[in-house]
Amino acid sequence: GTTTITAENGTITGTANVTVHDNEDSGDWWDSGGDAQSSPVLTAINEMEGAVFNWTSSNETVGTINNTGLFMAIASGTTTINATNVTVFTPTPTPISITTPALFLVPTVEPTTIVRVIKCAGNGSVLDETTHSYQWLDANLPVYGDGIIHYYHQGPVFEGDKWDKNETKNLKDKGAVKGTNIADLCDLVGGMSPDDDVMIHAQDGYHLEFNYTNIYKPDPRQGPLVLTWCHSGDGYVPDYWSGMQLVFFADDHVFGNWDMHECLPEAAQHFYELYPSTNGLSVKWIDEIRIYAGGYTGDVGGPAKSMPRPRPSPIPGFEIIFAIAGLLLVVYALWRRR
Repeated sequence: GTTTITAENGTITGTANVTVHDNEDSGDWWDSGGDAQSSPVLTAINEMEGAVFNWTSSNETVGTINNTGLFMAIASGTTTINATNVTVFTPTPTPISITTPALFLVPTVEPTTIVRVIKCAGNGSVLDETTHSYQWLDANLPVYGDGIIHYYHQGPVFEGDKWDKNETKNLKDKGAVKGTNIADLCDLVGGMSPDDDVMIHAQDGYHLEFNYTNIYKPDPRQGPLVLTWCHSGDGYVPDYWSGMQLVFFADDHVFGNWDMHECLPEAAQHFYELYPSTNGLSVKWIDEIRIYAGGYTGDVGGPAKSMPRPRPSPIPGFEIIFAIAGLLLVVYALWRRR
């Protein structure tokens, strides 16, 4: 979201807009291509008229900031962001110093090699669950993908038809991947009923929900939803750095934005601002598949990073992963010009 910060000292007042958002197609900072599952990014834009600032980060192992105030979180930790006003306002210039102590708790994520499948009752209690490694999935369940054919999702299209029905712009190559159908994973705990929803949950807390039809009776242009654990270029997880990852195996090998429009209910569609992007549906680092009997009743309205619900029966040795999209404390100190 966006908020306006006002700093006041006597008769001098300055304002700045601060936005905390997911990084999507932000150029050289992160080529996410509409992937909402990137590290949290802080964009701090000071709008005091005529002001020019030098930005610095006190600990660049935690995060860096460029000359426009765009902060990229790199690792867990604490860093202080300093913005020094270098603009000359009067013949006797006095700098305006702005110090932002910012605490960014970036969840540590890495490729997953084990997936937990859970079936939950309407009250949240666990009805059944099982946990398996990718090796077990490879040996015991049907394998989708041949390691030769590449599959693609699509990022946001900013020029022309944003839906790009011909699937010609901003295609994101997921690679020649292999994996396991989400439907086959659901069947390990009794499967889904027509009124159930399934949550695809990632290690960093990111999650998506899909209905019975999209899992068990997908339109061919959508194809099966596949938990991929092998990439022809990288090999198996954990060498496959974004695995285990959700990839839509569309019949033409491209799950485009218009395919999403035609196949998924509105609540399950992903948008970057006003622009559709199926790349945001390709969840990385998946650690859980959860079936919710009677439908999911948590956060609705599209994908979101959030705290996962408390697990009634956690597996010994597993940690609960806290995903904090951004924790920001901003303090402005404005000194009167002499």
